[in-house]
Amino acid sequence: LFSDCLAQVMRPAIAHVARNPRPEAPTVLLTTLPQESHGIGLLMAQAIFASEGCPTIYLGVQLPPTQIVAAARAYGADLVG
Repeated sequence: LFSDCLAQVMRPAIAHVARNPRPEAPTVLLTTLPQESHGIGLLMAQAIFASEGCPTIYLGVQLPPTQIVAAARAYGADLVG
């Protein structure tokens, strides 16, 4: 319940700071592997990257490695976290 409440507060705040990405900043793709079901760490990383002007792509949790690779290529991500 706490994680869900925290995520509800963080998502709009991240959206607010992510409005003006820096054109030269790396694009960051964020997800977890199938064994990891917790996403708060991803949201914290997204908040930090967004506050630094990095465009972020949040894919959520438990993505198979083959899909992570495909998403990184499809989005042209510079970093995967």
